[in-house]
This record gives sequence, structure tokens and C-alpha cells, in this order.
Amino acid sequence: MLAYRHLFHAGGFTDVFKHALLAQLVVALRNKVKPFFYLDTHAGVGRYDLEHAWAKKNAEFRGGIARIFDARNVPPLVAPYLEAVRAENPDGRLRYYPGSPLIARRFLRAGDRAVLSPLRMQYDSSDFSLPVRLGLLNSQGQQDLLVHIIADDRYEVANYPNKTIPTNVLLKEGAKSQFPAFYEALFHQTARDAVVTEYSWQAQSCDPCPTEPLAPGELEELATECAFEELVNRIASGLDLPPLRKLKLLQQPLPERGLSILAILRNRQQVLDLLRPWRHLAGGDPGHN
Repeated sequence: MLAYRHLFHAGGFTDVFKHALLAQLVVALRNKVKPFFYLDTHAGVGRYDLEHAWAKKNAEFRGGIARIFDARNVPPLVAPYLEAVRAENPDGRLRYYPGSPLIARRFLRAGDRAVLSPLRMQYDSSDFSLPVRLGLLNSQGQQDLLVHIIADDRYEVANYPNKTIPTNVLLKEGAKSQFPAFYEALFHQTARDAVVTEYSWQAQSCDPCPTEPLAPGELEELATECAFEELVNRIASGLDLPPLRKLKLLQQPLPERGLSILAILRNRQQVLDLLRPWRHLAGGDPGHN
């Protein structure tokens, strides 16, 4: 199935143009005395690893960020953008490329706000790479990032170290009397530059609960959205279209993607023919609905 994954294109020419402009816009907003509000309606991954096989497949970053990463005396319009990219590569070697949320965050002031659209991620591989850095956008300090995973097994993230809180530790009497403060300090020390799974529980209940469990209706809505998006993508992949046009179709937001497919298909029978192989996603045989 043809599907869009930005990691194939991260750091390419279009990213350089888009993110250089974004950095300039956010820097310009800083000229206002009053705080500003940054809203990302299509937030993606916070940082891309350019040594990943997907990024190296077409190596679009070599024609983009790699051409200017080491440049000196760069134009002022590009300087903030390069500052953000270089900050993700403190050793001076280009490996990580920041996405829009991370670039915008770098230039936010203490009173400015940034909000991302709710993230829903579907993984086709066994690697669970979590954009943990996105959790920092709405906070100037420490912040918990709560993740609901709908899967059969317990997962650990693939792109950050996974750690657990030390247990069976002999404590001094002073620590026992101040255990909440001690545990908080222990947690933050353990979680530095890592991901801590404090506990894992089924979605129906938890003990203790960091937040209310997902209600049955919320789980059904999420499952319906996932199934509908997969259905739309499979239909789009089955269309007889030039590769570039098909790619642009798959890049559209989900509602527009569905409307575009309907505009391409000329009659009801075409819809039924494309739906039939995926009737299990549609809740039955579309030929009889």
C-alpha cells in the first residue's frame, strides 16, 4: 500500500524552505510585547533520525539541509532555522532533523503558548518510536506525557532509552519520613533523557490512575477512525492514477482525501468494486449495504 511517511522526505529542499519560513514567522511574533499563541493543527514527529533506513532510501536531505548545515555567514533569513537544526546536533555532525513543533518551540518565550492537535499514531512496524519531545511544547518546565496504546502487548519506545524506577532499595529513616519528595526526586533523576514506564495497565481500568481510563465509547470512536482511515488509504492506493497524483492524494487531510476519492470515482459500482476486498473494515460486505 502506498502511504505517506515524512521520514522519507525529512530535511529535503521543501523542508528547508518551509522551516526557514516558519522560524522567521515565529521570530517575528516575538517582536510583539504581548504573548502569542502557536497552534499546529497537523503536528508530526518532533525529530527525525536521518540515519534511519527510510530517510536514507532517497536521501532527500542531501539535497536540502546537508547542503547548508556547515555553511558560515548565512543570510539572516536562514540563521534562526539553522540555529534550530544545529541545536539538535551538538556534536556538529548532521544526524537529527527537527520537525515544525521542535523548531517553533525553540523560539517561544516564557509567556507564549503552543498547542498541538491531539496526536493519533498508527504503527505498521514493530518499532514503536514515540515523539516524546512534543510533550514539552505546552510546558515551560516538567510535564507528564500520557500515552494510551491499543495493542495486545506492552510496548517500550524504540527511539529513547527505557528505564524503570529502582525497587527493593534500602532507605534511610530520613527518606522514609519524606517519601513523596524522595520518590519525585528519584523519578526525575531516572527519567532524565529517557522514558520511564511507571506502570502498565489495561485500558479498561487502572490502579492507581494517572487520568481517567478511556471510556468504551471513546475506544469505539478511535477504532472507527483508524478503520476508516485505513479503508480510505486502501481505496486511494487502488485507484488508477499517476504515482505523483496518488501521493498528493494520500497527503491530504482525511476528510478532503475522502471527498477527492468520491470526485475521482464516476459511479457507485466503482466504489463497490474497490471496497469489496476491504469489506471487513467497512463492517460487512459493501455490496449488500
